[in-house]
Amino acid sequence: MDPRGGNTSYRCSRPPPAPLRQRPGPRRASRAGEGPRGRAQQPSPSPPDPQFLVTFFSRLRPNRSGRYEASFPFLSPCGRERNFLRCEDRPVVFTHLLASGPGPPRLSYCGGGDALAVPFEPARLLPLAANGRLYHPAPERAGGVGLVRSALAFELSACFEYPPGAAAPSHVRWQGRRLALTMDLA
Repeated sequence: MDPRGGNTSYRCSRPPPAPLRQRPGPRRASRAGEGPRGRAQQPSPSPPDPQFLVTFFSRLRPNRSGRYEASFPFLSPCGRERNFLRCEDRPVVFTHLLASGPGPPRLSYCGGGDALAVPFEPARLLPLAANGRLYHPAPERAGGVGLVRSALAFELSACFEYPPGAAAPSHVRWQGRRLALTMDLA
């Protein structure tokens, strides 16, 4: 016995887990991947750690490692580990417009807040009618182009001006100014 009155074989600071209690009554045999009510279950991922996101996306670059380049066009090295990334469109997704502070507004990407942000350039927004998406310049090391999240793109679309009969906007109104869209990201 331990002098504190505990069992010496159990050296964890937490108490042992309580025994599991079963519901009374018969239980139906479930198939693999089903929960107790017969519904398919997926493990719910915990929200990513913001510091991890900053580290991961600040190291993101095109995959020129010679391995898996066709399947995984981007790579984020972390020490000896290589994290290969494949995305549907662009690896950088702008999620929030940060307008607080004395400086110009910034676009935050990939959940990184102020740590992952670029200056917002409204004249360089690029709406593509072909896929209905909105793009903005991103850090060069991450491909140079980022996708604007749908909810944010919807908010920004109210600022666009369309010429008569045109499918694409030609100007954007931002902070009382009318800016011509450059329609390029280079």
